[in-house]
Amino acid sequence: PPPPPPPVVLTLDGAADGHRFDGHGLLSAGASSRWLIDYPEPQRSQVLDYLFRPNFGASLNILKVEIGGDVQSTSGTEPSHMHTRDDLGCSRGYETWLLTEAKKRNPSIKTWGLSWGVPGWIGNGSYFSADNIMYQTAWVKCVKSVTGIDLDYIGIWNERPYGPMDYTINLRQSLDQAGFAETKIVLPDSRISQTLVDSLDPSAAAYNATFSNAVYALGQHGCGQLTGITGSFPAQRFFCAESEVSNGWPAAQSWGGAPLSNFIRVNQTSTTAWSLIWSVPQAVSPYQNRGAMLANEPWSGHYFVDGTIWMYAHWTQFAEIGWKMLGVPTGGSGAIGSAQWVTLVSDTTTDYSVVLDFLQAPTQRLELSFSNLPRRTLAVWQTNETDQFVKSATLIPEVNGSVFLTATHGSIYTVTTLTTPAKGDFPNVPPSQPFPLPYTDTFDSYGNDTMARYFADQGGSFSVLTQPGGGGVLAQVVPHKPGPNAWINDPDPVTLIGDLTWSNVSVFAQARLGTRSTVASGAGSDAASSPVSDNNNVVLTLDRCSPTSPFQEWNMDTPYPQYIENARTNQCLNQYGCGKNAAVITWACVPGINAGCTEFPSLSNLRWRLVGAHLILNVTGQCVASTPAGIVTVDCITPPPPAQSWQWDPTSKHLVNVGKCLSTPPLQTYVEVCGRISQFQAFAGPAKANNGVCLRLHDSDVWELREGDALLANGTTRLPTGTTWHALQLDLAADTVVGRIDGVAVTPATIRVNVTAGSASLGSGWHPAFFDNFSMTAL
Repeated sequence: PPPPPPPVVLTLDGAADGHRFDGHGLLSAGASSRWLIDYPEPQRSQVLDYLFRPNFGASLNILKVEIGGDVQSTSGTEPSHMHTRDDLGCSRGYETWLLTEAKKRNPSIKTWGLSWGVPGWIGNGSYFSADNIMYQTAWVKCVKSVTGIDLDYIGIWNERPYGPMDYTINLRQSLDQAGFAETKIVLPDSRISQTLVDSLDPSAAAYNATFSNAVYALGQHGCGQLTGITGSFPAQRFFCAESEVSNGWPAAQSWGGAPLSNFIRVNQTSTTAWSLIWSVPQAVSPYQNRGAMLANEPWSGHYFVDGTIWMYAHWTQFAEIGWKMLGVPTGGSGAIGSAQWVTLVSDTTTDYSVVLDFLQAPTQRLELSFSNLPRRTLAVWQTNETDQFVKSATLIPEVNGSVFLTATHGSIYTVTTLTTPAKGDFPNVPPSQPFPLPYTDTFDSYGNDTMARYFADQGGSFSVLTQPGGGGVLAQVVPHKPGPNAWINDPDPVTLIGDLTWSNVSVFAQARLGTRSTVASGAGSDAASSPVSDNNNVVLTLDRCSPTSPFQEWNMDTPYPQYIENARTNQCLNQYGCGKNAAVITWACVPGINAGCTEFPSLSNLRWRLVGAHLILNVTGQCVASTPAGIVTVDCITPPPPAQSWQWDPTSKHLVNVGKCLSTPPLQTYVEVCGRISQFQAFAGPAKANNGVCLRLHDSDVWELREGDALLANGTTRLPTGTTWHALQLDLAADTVVGRIDGVAVTPATIRVNVTAGSASLGSGWHPAFFDNFSMTAL
């Protein structure tokens, strides 16, 4: 037979130029870690060890967390440290707890915070405001006060515009003045734009030295490429700020090569992925199992260690932040076809490691030829689908200093001088079990302003509040919708509990409506508060004209020329999104902004003109029309058809279309219990997020029975409401449903439902609401 082909020689030069290794990490955000804190011991500590303990599991270099903002951020909402301007609760939620646990296990771990959204009171709906700089700085102070940690990095706004440069500059100044000069700013946490690079490139006309000095690193989404971008940013580090991981070997295999390709292609020295752990209700969609580990059964203690954990270990157990990543292509890192490798050299010792990715590449005999690196015995660690993170070989250098290795298809390797790596293991993980019934919670066993066990918020924020007479209640504590400060269009406040197995069940809770001031200090008076922006970012609706409704009053040329301001919300008429044929909403009345649009960077989506009967948006020249899909902008038709015919009455301040008035919807005030939620999809929009069966009680004595967005029945309770407690009960058996209020069946016996099983929930409108004595029992 012919002799075997010669090995492929990889020349690894320890003296070559390179880049500082900034570490790899995972992201706890979008409420993806919600249930981890509810796990029993020892399983909770075991999971944390797999994630953070050095030389045991993933051994993460970086933990990035969401700065909770009372907004729906993918798979739930995370509580804000400031529900209102006068409120501060530094220990809320679970992210500060998670930071503490990570630092306890690895004092060298880097910490990073980023907002998905902020409460609506911030800037009265303006994200890039002095309010938000204060708010972000307050969170960094909270982290310090609760955990003792000086945060390493802070971002601007996840996957949204990073705002005017002055905002970043002012945030930098605020952090410095508060004593956090070492907390570095990373932006944009989205795709890299030419405009951003130009502002950081000293050779570009748009270079801004003050802004460049304020930005420590660029954090990219859509990592590993800079297609079409010219220029450079020599003063900034370059991170992959968010990629994605999921459960299963194909997902682990896909992610395993990402840190190598990110560095080899564009010199990204850090890769962080979402999410740290998948620990959310099974009903939450469209995402499921999007974590490096799976832990979504706190009642059983069951969890699953996935291959992605060991993909991280191939880096984090073999190099420390500060090591040198040898340059491409001659230094010791590079790619041939789908095979790729990166060499890391210690900055303080004689150690070095080589990560070799053959996950997609064919089997190949390799010769690793070292120069300017000490001749050492090397250990080989390997992961593939069947054998994950095993020490598979020991390599003794030849006379010329080279070592030889056959790298097989479907594997990732780390060749190293280190002797410290190890594969941790906890045997006897509890088996998976369904959520047990019956289940009750009186909310009397918690401290004040804490989360209730197993409840996972999907809109608003729910917190246990202790009562003056003893005991506790579960309260919805967010007084206003986040509006333009949100990440998506939030559903009404709702919190889920349970799994997908609950079918023939009775859902029960006592509920009471409150007012905004009720929860300001835990449990205060029921005095009414002044109206603020309840309806930010809500598509405007038409209603009959009312001479007394502030929802229908529109001020022309206020507070700026060509702006149209709503008297109720102090928000201005706006076209949502960019381009043409978009919904009309309300938005903060800020001059010179364009709602994040790039098509018309010098114009504002807030400026309008009334020409005859046409209400025209300056930026596109389109006209406002009343359509079955809502109030939208469309191409103008002359003469205007009825849908495009508007008149403004300066006396009543009504904008009238065919006898009906443009209106923002009044605040919905209600409490509800739901069952059989097999799918909660926040991205579907507020009306369609929840597909379960819900019994809703309004403050107007009206009750409603709904399945998803369909109204099955409604009626009047003829019972006092207001601040009175009421018992809401939903009995679901086969395809029948009975809704009871204060023990009295109110729903027709003929009602039939389609959903067959799922989680339960408690919910309300955007106002305080209180729940007690929750129970789920089998029927």
